[in-house]
Amino acid sequence: MFGFKKESGYNKKESYKHIANNLICALKEEKKNVFAFVSSSCNLNEIVSKIGAEAAKKVKTLVVNVCFDGEPKNSLDSKDVKIINTSGLAENFQNDLLKYKSEFDLVLISLNSILTKAEALEYAKICEEVVIIEKCTECYYADYENMLAGFKTIGINPRGVITVC
Repeated sequence: MFGFKKESGYNKKESYKHIANNLICALKEEKKNVFAFVSSSCNLNEIVSKIGAEAAKKVKTLVVNVCFDGEPKNSLDSKDVKIINTSGLAENFQNDLLKYKSEFDLVLISLNSILTKAEALEYAKICEEVVIIEKCTECYYADYENMLAGFKTIGINPRGVITVC
């Protein structure tokens, strides 16, 4: 789905903008507007918020940070994008998601603990698309494989992978 080569002219903001534009294209062409961002090992709050801020320049965007026990809430303040923190059971979230889909053009859901929290897979299953984000220095390949195996068992086919250095 996405790929960036870090060179001398590498610009993170442009990368976030590129990802946001790809999501907006999927929204318009495929009529999909709920994307879950997952990782085997890294905290995604900041990354997903920045992608959301870029998307919000073109469409009404909501970033949902799903907080499981002991995970940090998103404290980033953004005037461009609405960011909310949520917790609880995935069944309850499914009802909230219907409301979010009607109020916002694009809904980005940050699920940090896909391997360590069983409920995270249930959240991912509710979403229309799943995008994996991995930090090169924090991800073990075995964790990545285990995450993919978990997806396969519940029928999730990730849309793509974003690697972050």
